[in-house]
Order: sequence, then C-alpha cells, then structure tokens
Amino acid sequence: MYDNYPSFPGFEKVCLEDSYVLDITVQPAVLLLKLDLLLLPGHPQYRAPLPGERA
Repeated sequence: MYDNYPSFPGFEKVCLEDSYVLDITVQPAVLLLKLDLLLLPGHPQYRAPLPGERA
C-alpha cells in the first residue's frame, strides 16, 4: 500500500496508521465509515495529549 492518503483533501494532518475504524455501514450507493483518527499538529481540531495519554 502506498502512503498517498495525505494527498486526499481533509487527510493532510491525519495519521491513519495510528487511527481506528469503529464502524462500517453499507447502504445503497453509500459507504459510511466511523473513524477514531489521530490528528497531527496543524489540524484545526488538534490538541496536545493530556498527561498519561500517548497521543
């Protein structure tokens, strides 16, 4: 697999290698993914880890 996902709009400041898929829902013509994403510094919703958190 190639690490080209950072080139997809919205994934520039996300680390998929340390993220999790929480749910997958398939509907006619729709694929819904519920993700727990590791946000990187520079992402608008990034916050520094709290004490005791890895990320």
